[in-house]
Amino acid sequence: MAPREAQDNGEARASTLPGLWKYPSHRESDGAVTGPSYLDSRRRDDGAEGLWRVHDKLYDLEPFVQRHPGGEHWLRSTKGMDITELFESHHVTGRAPEVLARHWVRDATQPRNSPYTFLEDGFYRTLKRRAAPVLAATPDPGVAPRFNDALVAASLACAGLGAAVPGAAGWLIVALAGVLVSWSAVCAHNFTHRRDNWRMYYKSLCFMSLSDWRVSHILSHHMYPNTLLDIEISMHEPLLQFLPTPGKPLIYKIASFFVFTFYAATALLLGVRHRVTRLRLEDFLPLLYLGAMLACGAPALRALAMWLFLCVVHSLVFHFIGLTAAHHHPDIFHDGDAPREDRDWGLGQLDAVRDRADHGTSHFRVLTSYGDHALHHLFPTVDHCRLPALYPVLYQTLEEFGVEYRFSNTWELFVGAFKQLARTEPNPRAPAKLIALGRHLRSE
Repeated sequence: MAPREAQDNGEARASTLPGLWKYPSHRESDGAVTGPSYLDSRRRDDGAEGLWRVHDKLYDLEPFVQRHPGGEHWLRSTKGMDITELFESHHVTGRAPEVLARHWVRDATQPRNSPYTFLEDGFYRTLKRRAAPVLAATPDPGVAPRFNDALVAASLACAGLGAAVPGAAGWLIVALAGVLVSWSAVCAHNFTHRRDNWRMYYKSLCFMSLSDWRVSHILSHHMYPNTLLDIEISMHEPLLQFLPTPGKPLIYKIASFFVFTFYAATALLLGVRHRVTRLRLEDFLPLLYLGAMLACGAPALRALAMWLFLCVVHSLVFHFIGLTAAHHHPDIFHDGDAPREDRDWGLGQLDAVRDRADHGTSHFRVLTSYGDHALHHLFPTVDHCRLPALYPVLYQTLEEFGVEYRFSNTWELFVGAFKQLARTEPNPRAPAKLIALGRHLRSE
């Protein structure tokens, strides 16, 4: 089936990625993009026939749901979808392929609506085979839990202290609490990718919906970054338009920084970043910050005002970190640009990511600002503190396949995000062959 024809005036346009032949249903809807609406869209588009699809085969995993080592959530939420990318990237080691084979039902009747391949001798599967023994020999240092626990404790303490301190000093301490909440949220991201665990609820504590986050970030963005299937692109539209499309309002060219700042400061408060469609118990966790303020003796109105202020500061810092950290720069692939010919999933991840060399090897900086981001996209369930062990096999595989992966720095990516918002012309050049791996930058 041919892709939809491109249209003007912000209407549906075809993807430039071969294989993504159907325009995603969630982008055709007039309503807000939510986790459930995205999942419904995928069930309409994926040709899974009410089952689970992996490559071109359909499986009935219902009998396995309660025994799934990663938790029931992942299988229950993806029933009726194509989970090929999730299956490949979330099972680096173990017997998952053998278990899957036992639940085969029949072959799929329509081609996959995905831009990616997983060839046995392709880049990603080659890298995965080399990574498996390295990960088996690399223990988890246990740094991430300690950092995350400390950040949460410090943010609650600062929230209470700020409410107790009179005058401007109290508001400054609450602002510091907002920064600590943002760092907590980014650090907690490490645990939302993993099998069910109690620290994943730190994401809900940080004024966000864990349920929607696991859809928008893990099921969508991580599998299809910077494509039409990435709802971390579409959920920010029309205010933030990261894809290189013609006809963007003039304000993006002259004031993208101010548009971005307004959005970043208000997104969490107004529920733009994550719309809770069904309240769960964990969605009330942010009230702990309000409770800490009241417990420290703040009057109710002052505590409420400070709680809202904390949310605004956190929203501002969180979005400045998240939306300028790794994915948005004119040199990074966005749907609309010319894609590379090899549609390997791992190469697609690298094309849509750029790491910051100036982060060095600091666990704290990596955990609080989405560091080592390329390896994190390639191996999303691996603890961040174990990822550096994979750089040697990554460099080896890049060199073998003649692929370029360049490092940038924090300032370049920060400025690049606003340039990307202003970009209207697609990049006609596909990602280049090997020039320099930038490994000297990573080691500095």
